Amino acid sequence: MSLRAADLSGVTGRLAAFLIGGRHTARRYKRLECGDYVRECMYSCPEPLDKPTARAAKSFATSKAQQRVNQQNSKIKLAMKIGGNFGPGDLFVTPTFAPEHLPATYAELQEKVRGFYDVLRTVRRKQGKETKYIYAPHHTEKIRWHVHSLINAVGPEDWETIKSLWPWGKVHIKRIEDTKHSTPDAMAGYLIGGWEDRPNSARAWCASTNLEKVVATTYREHNESARLELPADCELCESDSWVTPWGSFEYVSYLLRESNHLEDKPQPESRELIDRGVL
Repeated sequence: MSLRAADLSGVTGRLAAFLIGGRHTARRYKRLECGDYVRECMYSCPEPLDKPTARAAKSFATSKAQQRVNQQNSKIKLAMKIGGNFGPGDLFVTPTFAPEHLPATYAELQEKVRGFYDVLRTVRRKQGKETKYIYAPHHTEKIRWHVHSLINAVGPEDWETIKSLWPWGKVHIKRIEDTKHSTPDAMAGYLIGGWEDRPNSARAWCASTNLEKVVATTYREHNESARLELPADCELCESDSWVTPWGSFEYVSYLLRESNHLEDKPQPESRELIDRGVL
């Protein structure tokens, strides 16, 4: 299924006019990959000879693309880590603190949370099982310290084990698929949105070092008719598009299936590699 068929039915004519009738300029194509989770974006960029109207339109397309694939954006990086490392059956865990164990500072909270994960990792390692996690502290003037976490599921004993290892209060556990934030972007937004008075020196989220890395690749696309295509048998997560006679923006994110990994599919010859790196 292509993005055209899914989301661009109302703009196909205008996009065709832009691609065929407009002055040809290369577009920028970016892809972020983490495990099975992929974000793709293709968009127009301002050119030195553009008139003000065209420059404004292309700048807007670039801005929309950067919101989706900005490699320095904490929420995007978190969404990629979540999508690439955790699935619907993994656990959404919220440890809380009883009044007598409530941390007085962020440093104290970090000490207790890290200690919990050290013990959980040790217990699982003895069972020959790996521990992956992401956690984000939450705190507001009206809500005392607590932590929202994602932890990989390894067996039916998970819930009892996790609760028994947290000595400072109650622990609430759900499967990710049973939450209101089951998509990577929704979960990332929720995790980093609960600490209103966070100082710049404190991290919005923390993660285990064994998570899949994010690979960022940027190309220059010279094919005027190139479009983003959703690979067959993939699970669509999000899509967006925007087009005018002067510029265009397309975005899609999806989960790959076991037999459909991108490294097996070379890029078209029309794409000129600009940069590739691990975040």
